[in-house]
Amino acid sequence: MIDQALGLLFNSDIKIDSSQEDFQADWEPERGQFNVGIRYDFDEPGQP
Repeated sequence: MIDQALGLLFNSDIKIDSSQEDFQADWEPERGQFNVGIRYDFDEPGQP
């Protein structure tokens, strides 16, 4: 739990394909909010 400052948690298989500016705009931190990103382009282990 993050209660002392802002935080961002990444899973090990995350794929980020946006620019830094777009990423920061999409994930703008807000106090008391927990955002979750879901990766939809994963087929199965060993597949692209």
